[in-house]
Amino acid sequence: GQIATLAESQTMRDPGQANVWMRALIFATRQSHDEKPLRALLANRLPAAAVWHQLLETELLFRAGNAPRTRAAVEGNWAPTAPLLTIIYRVETLTALGHPMAALDLLEKHRPQLDDEAWLTLRLDCLASAHATQPLRAEFEGYLLTPPLSQPLLKIMCAQLIRHPDRTLLAEVCAKFYRARLPLNDGTAGGWFSLLCTAGA
Repeated sequence: GQIATLAESQTMRDPGQANVWMRALIFATRQSHDEKPLRALLANRLPAAAVWHQLLETELLFRAGNAPRTRAAVEGNWAPTAPLLTIIYRVETLTALGHPMAALDLLEKHRPQLDDEAWLTLRLDCLASAHATQPLRAEFEGYLLTPPLSQPLLKIMCAQLIRHPDRTLLAEVCAKFYRARLPLNDGTAGGWFSLLCTAGA
């Protein structure tokens, strides 16, 4: 598809945003079930492509349904200089394979390399996937519901509740949102729309 073609091209041409473009490429090719853009990058020996080869090989194992080899690849040795997305990808893939606690261990190992938003988003997803209800609720309330409302916090809360719907938590998020009395403007529109999407999930 056009999105995959663009993402493949920009992964090579825009190294400053390569993490974003590679994430888009993975998503687009999963939706289209088209591995050709991935295999094209895997065959490309230029440095801009080579840094992604380990991720691409792992993704092809995942798509082939080879769970044992995929897990071994995810938990294997990755270069310290590997792109930041590789950490996020590995945590998400372990969770998708049904090993959320192993994913949580991997996430904590790489905590210093991740910003707070990425770390917390992944951590909440791992806990929800593990059905760790009490730790999930405690962290959701401690990290997200207690501090003053902000756009990044609202984004994390909404993303979590779209992936893992929870009516009780959604009601608490809505109550917090209404108490904050955020006006609808260019700066807050993203939060408003995120909450609307969450309510419809």
